[in-house]
Amino acid sequence: MRKGIGLLFVVLLTVTSAALADPMVITPSTGILNLTRWEGTETGNLNLAAIASKVGYGGILEEWYKQDVGLPEAALPFAPSYTTTFSNDPSDPADADIEWVPGEPWITGSPIYLYVKDGNQDPAWYIFDLVAAGWDGKETLELRDFWPRQGAISHVEFVGATSVPEPLTLVLLGAGLIGLGLLRRR
Repeated sequence: MRKGIGLLFVVLLTVTSAALADPMVITPSTGILNLTRWEGTETGNLNLAAIASKVGYGGILEEWYKQDVGLPEAALPFAPSYTTTFSNDPSDPADADIEWVPGEPWITGSPIYLYVKDGNQDPAWYIFDLVAAGWDGKETLELRDFWPRQGAISHVEFVGATSVPEPLTLVLLGAGLIGLGLLRRR
C-alpha cells in the first residue's frame, strides 16, 4: 500500500514539476551567438529535405507536429502531445505558446528542429535547434516578437530524425519471427 502511494506521489510530483517549469522563450534573435538558429528568405514552405539541407543534417527528417494559424492541427505523430496558442492578433500573431499535454508522450532524441514560418517577410522563416537549446520535450516554448507590426507567424512545426530500429531490436524481431515459423511448422 505504501509503495503504491509513494509511486503515485512521485508521478504527481513529476507531472506537477514539468507543468511548473520555466518556459523556454524563443525570439527571432535566439541562437545568434551559439549558431542554433537559421533563417532564410524563401517564401514558400520548406519541405523536409530543404530543412535538412539548411541546417546541414545528412539524415532523413520527418514531421512530428505542425499547427497552422486558424486551421486544425495536422494529423502527425505528436499532434495529441502538444497544443499551440497563437496570441496578439489571432489571425496575425507575433507570439505563440507551444505546450506539452501532460500524460501524452513527448518528443525526445536528436535532432529536433522548430520551424517558424511567415513567408511574406524577410526573413521568411526561422529554424531553431531545440536539442542545442536544451529543450526537454515537455518544457513550454514561448515564441515572442516574430514579425511584429510587419507580419505574423503562419505556422509552427517540429521536425526530427526518422527513427531507425536499433540492431538489437531487429535481432529480437528476427528471432521472434523464426520462433513463430517453427511453431507453425509443428
